[in-house]
Amino acid sequence: MDPSQFASLHLDYEQNPAGTIILSFTVEPSDEVKKEIEALVADDPGDVAFRVVPYTEKELMEKQREIDHAVFEENVLEDKGISVYYTSPDIINSRVEVGISPFNEETVAVIHELFGDEMVEVVEGQQPQLLIGDDAIGNKEMAVVEDPVLQDALDDEVEIQIMSSDSELDVMDSGEEPGFFARIWNWFIGLFQ
Repeated sequence: MDPSQFASLHLDYEQNPAGTIILSFTVEPSDEVKKEIEALVADDPGDVAFRVVPYTEKELMEKQREIDHAVFEENVLEDKGISVYYTSPDIINSRVEVGISPFNEETVAVIHELFGDEMVEVVEGQQPQLLIGDDAIGNKEMAVVEDPVLQDALDDEVEIQIMSSDSELDVMDSGEEPGFFARIWNWFIGLFQ
Protein backbone atom coordinates (compact mmCIF):
# COMPACT_ATOMS: atom_id res chain seq x y z
CA MET A 1 0.00 0.00 0.00
CA ASP A 2 1.26 3.45 -0.87
CA PRO A 3 1.61 5.43 2.42
CA SER A 4 0.52 8.62 0.65
CA GLN A 5 -2.97 7.08 0.36
CA PHE A 6 -3.47 7.24 4.14
CA ALA A 7 -5.57 10.36 4.83
CA SER A 8 -6.30 10.48 8.58
CA LEU A 9 -7.36 8.71 11.75
CA HIS A 10 -10.06 9.87 14.15
CA LEU A 11 -12.32 8.41 16.83
CA ASP A 12 -16.09 8.30 16.58
CA TYR A 13 -18.09 7.75 19.77
CA GLU A 14 -21.58 8.13 18.27
CA GLN A 15 -22.31 4.46 17.54
CA ASN A 16 -20.00 2.76 20.02
CA PRO A 17 -19.31 4.09 23.56
CA ALA A 18 -15.88 2.41 23.45
CA GLY A 19 -15.13 4.37 20.27
CA THR A 20 -14.82 3.42 16.66
CA ILE A 21 -11.45 4.04 15.05
CA ILE A 22 -12.06 5.62 11.66
CA LEU A 23 -9.19 5.21 9.22
CA SER A 24 -9.50 7.34 6.11
CA PHE A 25 -7.73 6.62 2.85
CA THR A 26 -7.78 8.31 -0.55
CA VAL A 27 -8.06 4.87 -2.20
CA GLU A 28 -9.99 1.86 -0.89
CA PRO A 29 -7.48 -0.32 1.01
CA SER A 30 -7.17 -3.91 -0.11
CA ASP A 31 -8.83 -6.67 1.91
CA GLU A 32 -5.36 -7.83 2.96
CA VAL A 33 -4.50 -4.41 4.42
CA LYS A 34 -7.87 -4.23 6.19
CA LYS A 35 -7.31 -7.66 7.74
CA GLU A 36 -3.85 -6.63 8.97
CA ILE A 37 -5.28 -3.53 10.63
CA GLU A 38 -8.26 -5.37 12.10
CA ALA A 39 -5.88 -7.96 13.59
CA LEU A 40 -4.20 -5.14 15.53
CA VAL A 41 -7.43 -4.40 17.42
CA ALA A 42 -8.65 -7.95 17.92
CA ASP A 43 -8.25 -7.66 21.73
CA ASP A 44 -9.52 -4.08 22.07
CA PRO A 45 -13.19 -3.19 22.67
CA GLY A 46 -13.34 -0.57 19.92
CA ASP A 47 -14.28 -1.15 16.32
CA VAL A 48 -12.36 -0.16 13.21
CA ALA A 49 -14.01 1.37 10.16
CA PHE A 50 -12.51 2.32 6.83
CA ARG A 51 -13.60 5.12 4.53
CA VAL A 52 -12.46 6.75 1.33
CA VAL A 53 -12.04 10.53 1.29
CA PRO A 54 -10.94 12.89 -1.48
CA TYR A 55 -8.08 14.57 0.43
CA THR A 56 -5.45 13.64 2.97
CA GLU A 57 -5.05 15.57 6.20
CA LYS A 58 -1.76 16.90 4.81
CA GLU A 59 -3.51 18.25 1.69
CA LEU A 60 -6.15 19.96 3.84
CA MET A 61 -3.44 21.54 6.01
CA GLU A 62 -1.62 22.77 2.88
CA LYS A 63 -4.86 24.33 1.59
CA GLN A 64 -5.41 25.99 4.96
CA ARG A 65 -1.87 27.43 4.86
CA GLU A 66 -2.52 28.73 1.32
CA ILE A 67 -5.72 30.47 2.46
CA ASP A 68 -4.11 31.82 5.64
CA HIS A 69 -1.18 33.24 3.68
CA ALA A 70 -3.43 34.95 1.12
CA VAL A 71 -5.88 36.30 3.69
CA PHE A 72 -3.71 37.20 6.67
CA GLU A 73 -0.37 38.02 5.05
CA GLU A 74 -1.22 39.23 1.53
CA ASN A 75 -4.56 40.78 2.62
CA VAL A 76 -6.31 39.73 -0.61
CA LEU A 77 -9.72 40.45 0.94
CA GLU A 78 -8.86 43.85 2.41
CA ASP A 79 -10.65 45.84 -0.31
CA LYS A 80 -13.60 43.43 -0.60
CA GLY A 81 -15.14 44.14 2.82
CA ILE A 82 -14.88 40.50 3.92
CA SER A 83 -13.46 39.52 7.30
CA VAL A 84 -12.08 36.02 7.78
CA TYR A 85 -12.25 35.10 11.45
CA TYR A 86 -10.75 31.63 11.20
CA THR A 87 -9.72 28.80 8.94
CA SER A 88 -9.76 25.19 10.09
CA PRO A 89 -9.17 21.82 8.49
CA ASP A 90 -12.27 19.64 8.91
CA ILE A 91 -10.79 16.16 8.74
CA ILE A 92 -14.12 14.38 9.17
CA ASN A 93 -15.79 16.13 6.22
CA SER A 94 -12.55 16.46 4.21
CA ARG A 95 -12.80 20.24 3.77
CA VAL A 96 -11.14 23.43 4.98
CA GLU A 97 -13.68 25.52 6.82
CA VAL A 98 -13.44 29.30 6.43
CA GLY A 99 -15.47 31.47 8.82
CA ILE A 100 -16.34 34.84 7.27
CA SER A 101 -18.42 37.94 7.83
CA PRO A 102 -20.57 39.14 6.24
CA PHE A 103 -21.89 35.74 5.24
CA ASN A 104 -24.03 35.83 2.10
CA GLU A 105 -24.08 34.40 -1.42
CA GLU A 106 -21.82 37.14 -2.80
CA THR A 107 -19.12 36.83 -0.14
CA VAL A 108 -19.17 33.03 -0.33
CA ALA A 109 -18.74 33.31 -4.11
CA VAL A 110 -15.70 35.59 -3.64
CA ILE A 111 -14.02 33.05 -1.33
CA HIS A 112 -14.76 30.19 -3.73
CA GLU A 113 -13.49 32.24 -6.67
CA LEU A 114 -10.20 32.87 -4.86
CA PHE A 115 -9.63 29.41 -3.36
CA GLY A 116 -11.93 27.02 -5.24
CA ASP A 117 -14.94 25.18 -3.91
CA GLU A 118 -13.66 21.59 -4.01
CA MET A 119 -11.81 21.71 -0.68
CA VAL A 120 -13.34 24.83 0.87
CA GLU A 121 -16.52 25.17 2.90
CA VAL A 122 -17.46 28.75 3.77
CA VAL A 123 -19.45 29.29 6.96
CA GLU A 124 -20.64 32.27 8.98
CA GLY A 125 -17.83 33.41 11.26
CA GLN A 126 -18.07 35.15 14.59
CA GLN A 127 -15.45 37.56 15.84
CA PRO A 128 -13.55 35.89 18.68
CA GLN A 129 -14.00 37.44 22.09
CA LEU A 130 -11.66 36.96 25.01
CA LEU A 131 -13.46 36.12 28.23
CA ILE A 132 -11.74 37.26 31.41
CA GLY A 133 -12.73 36.20 34.89
CA ASP A 134 -12.73 33.21 37.16
CA ASP A 135 -16.31 32.03 36.86
CA ALA A 136 -15.45 28.45 37.84
CA ILE A 137 -13.74 29.57 41.06
CA GLY A 138 -15.58 32.58 42.35
CA ASN A 139 -18.72 32.87 40.22
CA LYS A 140 -17.62 36.33 39.20
CA GLU A 141 -19.09 37.82 36.04
CA MET A 142 -17.14 37.20 32.87
CA ALA A 143 -15.95 40.27 31.02
CA VAL A 144 -15.69 40.38 27.25
CA VAL A 145 -12.57 42.10 25.97
CA GLU A 146 -12.42 43.29 22.38
CA ASP A 147 -8.89 44.41 21.65
CA PRO A 148 -7.24 44.43 18.20
CA VAL A 149 -3.87 43.38 19.68
CA LEU A 150 -5.47 40.40 21.45
CA GLN A 151 -7.38 39.63 18.26
CA ASP A 152 -4.09 39.47 16.33
CA ALA A 153 -2.66 37.13 18.97
CA LEU A 154 -5.68 34.85 18.66
CA ASP A 155 -5.30 34.80 14.87
CA ASP A 156 -1.66 33.66 14.99
CA GLU A 157 -1.20 30.08 13.88
CA VAL A 158 0.20 27.73 16.52
CA GLU A 159 1.63 24.43 15.36
CA ILE A 160 2.08 21.53 17.75
CA GLN A 161 4.37 18.73 16.76
CA ILE A 162 3.01 15.49 18.19
CA MET A 163 5.74 13.12 17.14
CA SER A 164 8.70 13.13 14.83
CA SER A 165 10.31 9.74 15.16
CA ASP A 166 11.18 7.09 12.63
CA SER A 167 11.31 4.41 15.26
CA GLU A 168 8.65 2.26 16.80
CA LEU A 169 6.82 3.50 19.87
CA ASP A 170 8.26 2.09 23.08
CA VAL A 171 6.25 0.92 26.05
CA MET A 172 7.79 2.77 28.99
CA ASP A 173 9.13 0.02 31.33
CA SER A 174 5.59 -1.07 32.13
CA GLY A 175 6.05 -4.61 30.91
CA GLU A 176 2.75 -4.25 29.02
CA GLU A 177 2.13 -4.91 25.36
CA PRO A 178 1.74 -1.75 23.26
CA GLY A 179 -1.84 -0.47 22.97
CA PHE A 180 -3.79 -0.17 19.76
CA PHE A 181 -2.48 3.25 18.79
CA ALA A 182 1.12 2.17 19.31
CA ARG A 183 0.50 -0.97 17.24
CA ILE A 184 -1.22 0.96 14.43
CA TRP A 185 1.55 3.62 14.49
CA ASN A 186 4.19 0.89 14.21
CA TRP A 187 2.26 -0.67 11.33
CA PHE A 188 2.22 2.67 9.46
CA ILE A 189 5.92 3.22 10.18
CA GLY A 190 6.52 -0.22 8.64
CA LEU A 191 5.01 1.05 5.38
CA PHE A 192 7.80 3.60 5.07
CA GLN A 193 10.66 1.20 5.78
